[in-house]
Amino acid sequence: MCYDKGNEQILGPQKCVQVVMARGLIQQWKQPIFYSFDTAMTKDILMNIISNLHHVGYEVVGLVSDMGPTNIGLWKALNIKPTSPSFENPETKKRVHVFADVPHLIKLMRNHFIDK
Repeated sequence: MCYDKGNEQILGPQKCVQVVMARGLIQQWKQPIFYSFDTAMTKDILMNIISNLHHVGYEVVGLVSDMGPTNIGLWKALNIKPTSPSFENPETKKRVHVFADVPHLIKLMRNHFIDK
């Protein structure tokens, strides 16, 4: 929870926050570029983020996310499958490759074996 002085109101509590982080592949940098409370990541939001990055000089070539239900919905909207693990960049028309977050995959495997 937080207090918004401008509107004189208390905000929150929120259930979750959606954060997008951009990072360099060659140079060592990373920067949060988007956040939104209690909002699922959608194909439209993602394409807007990719377009905005392109317009300020950054080319998106990959996407990493965990396997949470919201992100699985995004993968479905992007038509991501084991046989087709990429989608078209709306600006460059090149492929953006999608990867599952490895630590989250390991946690899912652990939970699967514990539950069985």
